[in-house]
Amino acid sequence: MMARVHQKSFENCARRRILICAQSNADVDELVSRISSPGLYGSNGKMYKPYLVQVGNAKTVHQNSLPFFIDTLVGQRISEDRMPSKDGKNDLRVDSSALLQSNMEKLIDYIRFYETKCANLRAGHPVIMLTEQYRMHPEICKFPSSHFYDNKLLNGSQMSSKSTPCHQTEGLGPYAFYDIVDGREAHEETLVQCRFVMNAKLMLRLKY
Repeated sequence: MMARVHQKSFENCARRRILICAQSNADVDELVSRISSPGLYGSNGKMYKPYLVQVGNAKTVHQNSLPFFIDTLVGQRISEDRMPSKDGKNDLRVDSSALLQSNMEKLIDYIRFYETKCANLRAGHPVIMLTEQYRMHPEICKFPSSHFYDNKLLNGSQMSSKSTPCHQTEGLGPYAFYDIVDGREAHEETLVQCRFVMNAKLMLRLKY
């Protein structure tokens, strides 16, 4: 889940693009909402509306973000390219060929870009694997190490310090799974984020 923002270039300035990534589609929707509503301040101090392109899972994109979703923008562009010219001349065969050629050129550019990025993996160069991790509790690290890293994933020197007294309590270990039978997702049209009321109540009961 991610959104791309690029600002129209000011005079004598090159066009700039900013890539924004978030941990979930809901977070991306929230960013799009905040950026698109008021706008942003440019280097000249004036407010402007940036051109937004959002990518991600189409099934989970919020309806307010659909105008900025890449599928929507591509559909609009294709529709505009298919519109007849003002003088009434419209050769569909020529237009279709030109559109296909343009799309193919863009696709080739994308392929070449990703081939360049992945060249170190596909050109026979050795892959350097980072085997020491400093983020997960050792108990949490066991699963990815055994299932994805052939038991080669090691814990950093201070990972044991991540344990806290509450980990000794049943149900409050480094990780736990709770089956919330009555849990339901609540969502309001005016809000981008979802709410899980029963989940929150369970967390409060565990805490207090």
